[in-house]
Amino acid sequence: MKWKLDESSGAPQDLKAMELEEELLAKIPKLLGKLKINHRELQRLAIGKPLAAFSFIDRADGSRHIIQIATSEIGDAQGSEMEDYVAVLRYLNTQMEPIPIPGRFDISSDNAIDRPFVIQSRMRGQRLADIYPKLSFEEKLQVTQLIADQFMVHESIPFMSTGTLRSGKKGGVRVGELCDKNGYPVQKPVDDDCSVRDWLIWLLNQKLDRLRKDPFNEMNKKMADVLRQFVPMVRDMDMLSYFSDEESLDRAVLWHPQFDWQNVFVAIDTRTRHLHLSGISGWRHAAAKPRILARDPPSFLWREDAFEDTWYSGSWHDDAHETPPKNISRTRAKAKAMKYHFDDYMMSLSPSWMEEAYGRGQWIRRVADVAICEMEPSPEVIENINALLKDWSTKKQNLLRSSTIRKRRKLAKTMVSPDCPEEKNACWWLRKFRSHSLSRTTPQTQQLETET
Repeated sequence: MKWKLDESSGAPQDLKAMELEEELLAKIPKLLGKLKINHRELQRLAIGKPLAAFSFIDRADGSRHIIQIATSEIGDAQGSEMEDYVAVLRYLNTQMEPIPIPGRFDISSDNAIDRPFVIQSRMRGQRLADIYPKLSFEEKLQVTQLIADQFMVHESIPFMSTGTLRSGKKGGVRVGELCDKNGYPVQKPVDDDCSVRDWLIWLLNQKLDRLRKDPFNEMNKKMADVLRQFVPMVRDMDMLSYFSDEESLDRAVLWHPQFDWQNVFVAIDTRTRHLHLSGISGWRHAAAKPRILARDPPSFLWREDAFEDTWYSGSWHDDAHETPPKNISRTRAKAKAMKYHFDDYMMSLSPSWMEEAYGRGQWIRRVADVAICEMEPSPEVIENINALLKDWSTKKQNLLRSSTIRKRRKLAKTMVSPDCPEEKNACWWLRKFRSHSLSRTTPQTQQLETET
């Protein structure tokens, strides 16, 4: 992950980062000395907001560690966030592995570096982002299975409420208020057993009430006119059986806020070339969400454009709509083969995967993204939201044309039909891979290969 300093002063960002790096490199040895940690090879990993990260090796046992340091000047808020992070790591270490193990930490600024910090173990292996483009096709398919298995581990950890994980009593964790992708808190009804459908309608009405408080603001008025169409949209989705009564805020599972190749570590056996998951990092702002909202497909596994360096512009985008891009290059067949393999494997673990990830679940997450995210009204945001409404209008018409529930479900799944040469080529890559006995064939792939 790349980091940026966003200072309001006129000094260049690179200069600010250099000054901060020099300051911390001078103070960290003093801090480690007071903690009686004899270290070597102190190196910078990242400099930015809200954190800076450095690595070092403990001379006593040769173990590798990372020290994360708060860089934003927000006072007690940074210390509280650091305390939440440590509590989440400690809790997750009792539920799953491999997770960074937290060590010494200080949530105050009364220390040698004058900032909150936490020292944690460094993940073994290599970051997936550093090696994924270099892996062979067979090795990438191994990675898809590792990610699928980790998905199911996250879903096996239940919570009785929806929200961001916070530090609780006696070193435990509690479920606090949910935050959107920008860190803004999201309101929640009093009843924890509220259904996802009712929660989304409630959030949309709350957002409309806030916009109506300033009726003379023309942009707010346009925004309200657009958002007003989402409540009927949710009711239409309910009429088409998109919501389940079992999906409520008190039936939540663990959700990783940024489960991608920047936070996944893998180790490779140099003799057998077998890969295994060696670590998952990036647990800051981890949350508990209903499973239908947590099932974001890991499209980084098959999207080439995921490597592009893009920064969040601050305006709302419909990024809950995860589908492979149409302009994928000549390696499209391999990319689709990886997607088929991942979906096949997930369906063998959870038969409802396709429907909840790409069918009705995708639409629920798109609406939830609008309802949850705190967005500043602007022409760009309104245009993006209108595009979503237009997509739903087309989808709804197609569903209503269907005469049976069976056809509706088939349309909702939006599965790619293996009729064109690209899909046939993708199945050929899967057959080639499976001829080496590196994975098992599932019913969906058997059907694809038979039709091909």
